[in-house]
Amino acid sequence: MTTIHDSGYKILFSNRTIFRQLMETFVDQPWVAQLDFDHAETVDKSFVSEHYKATESDLIYRLPWGEDELYVYVLIEFQSTVDRWMALRMLNYVTNFYMDWVKAHAEARKVPPLFPLLLYNGDARWSAAQTMAELVESEPSLGDYAIGFRYFKLAANEFSRQQLVGISNIVSTLFLAESKPDMNLLLDQFLVLFEEGEDKEAISTLLNWF
Repeated sequence: MTTIHDSGYKILFSNRTIFRQLMETFVDQPWVAQLDFDHAETVDKSFVSEHYKATESDLIYRLPWGEDELYVYVLIEFQSTVDRWMALRMLNYVTNFYMDWVKAHAEARKVPPLFPLLLYNGDARWSAAQTMAELVESEPSLGDYAIGFRYFKLAANEFSRQQLVGISNIVSTLFLAESKPDMNLLLDQFLVLFEEGEDKEAISTLLNWF
């Protein structure tokens, strides 16, 4: 069941409209408004280790950003328990992505920016460190030589039903469905999507998942 659920999420967020809603609604960062979502492309790669393939998957987007490009690395996490070493695992995935990118772009002088996004859908409250600094002993202090890394955590269970109903888009309806609400409330949200949503294909993708 977990693998099916996991694959369904990857299919959902492979839809550009749903991915755009995820970023514009739930990632409060100023550079998001500068991204060209109409020309966003998924990268046919995965950097999840074999040990975790049953409980997580990754999705990578390449997006135009002015004359340059930016990558968004989405790690979809379905473990029932919270892994306290997530920051280290995410850092490993990101560095593996960059090593692969450098191999394919031998003439490049710098690597493109990459935004590490953890999408967590488990029942437990997320309590793991979001930075490497929290996982490394603070003494002796290494100053500028300490490893600096932070991922962006998006936990579906941290939003109230009232918040999700107020947002009322495909992603918020997905999160609302995961909270197992009253079926009438969920049906009302689906009706709102069909009445107001322009991308019927994206809405159908959500209904097929449901």
